[in-house]
Amino acid sequence: MKRLWIALSVLVMVWGFSGVSLWHLTRAANQMEATLEQISEAIDKQDAAKLKELTAQFQLEWHHHELIYHIWESEIPSLKNIF
Repeated sequence: MKRLWIALSVLVMVWGFSGVSLWHLTRAANQMEATLEQISEAIDKQDAAKLKELTAQFQLEWHHHELIYHIWESEIPSLKNIF
């Protein structure tokens, strides 16, 4: 019975960490997408000052979240690297 509780607690911890990671990834993606939409609007309005500010902001966001989005090609599952 003790093993069952240990297994269940490990499973709950994995689900918890996965949920928190997914929440963080979704929040970061939404934040960066909103900034890209603002950049698009600044381009349409030809507002150079706002565009410069937003691109600098996006660059900071990108570097802050770079570890999330950085996936090496070899880490993406494909037939070439599975076998």
